[in-house]
Amino acid sequence: MPKAPLAALALLLAASPAMAQLALCGNDNKALLENGTLRIAPNPLADTVTIPDLGAHPPRVVGSVQAPHSVVGPPTSVAITPEGIQVSPDHRHVAVVVINGSARAPDHPLHGCGQLVMLRIEDGHLLRVAQGEMGSWGQGVAFNRDGTRVYVRNMVEREIQGFAFDGQRLTALPERIRVDGGPSALRTAQR
Repeated sequence: MPKAPLAALALLLAASPAMAQLALCGNDNKALLENGTLRIAPNPLADTVTIPDLGAHPPRVVGSVQAPHSVVGPPTSVAITPEGIQVSPDHRHVAVVVINGSARAPDHPLHGCGQLVMLRIEDGHLLRVAQGEMGSWGQGVAFNRDGTRVYVRNMVEREIQGFAFDGQRLTALPERIRVDGGPSALRTAQR
């Protein structure tokens, strides 16, 4: 039976006319589903973020970029990355939450700091423009209405963390919003 990488952690359609047929997909290339059983790939490829063109006949991939800090754990624990993905309101940027081993115990050799990676969508391709450290076991990600702020949810710290984003630089904001439990999703309201 053929092996298939787990894909489609997130699929978000862009709504502007120029991007109406493009989608975003975060891909975990470490896990395989073989005969109904989940297992770790022996030589996994890097995780990726991909732009499929759903308007093409047949649909096709028009761009892909490797996700940083992919971590493979023992067979019983796979740290999936990228975990969250969101398109900016102007559809020019993509925010990607990368766990980077941050859900592991602090003394674990694969423990790392979570990362927020900013990509620019340009002619159907993804280009990395900025990256910043965030809290542990990041989940959701959302932009404010004008795309100048990006918010992530840090599961372990039980907080929402903000970043300023000017299209080139990502700067952590000093304030963090505490929540009652481990946050696992985040979305801003449409107008």
